[in-house]
Amino acid sequence: MKYLRAFAMFWWDFLIGDTPEIFIGIVVVLGIVALLGKGSSVQPFALAVLVIATVFVSVWVEFSRKVKASKK
Repeated sequence: MKYLRAFAMFWWDFLIGDTPEIFIGIVVVLGIVALLGKGSSVQPFALAVLVIATVFVSVWVEFSRKVKASKK
């Protein structure tokens, strides 16, 4: 049981770690792109836009955390 817990904690730390918004963003991006369907002409554009949006949201969240931490 100890090894199973250690294995699960490794994957939790590897996938989610300090920034769960990136993991959630990736899952959302992949879900939306999958819903668009294979061969859709919008799919590559949507993928690029959603990945860029995920990066911007992640940077904004981290910046907000740093600002709040500096005000304390």
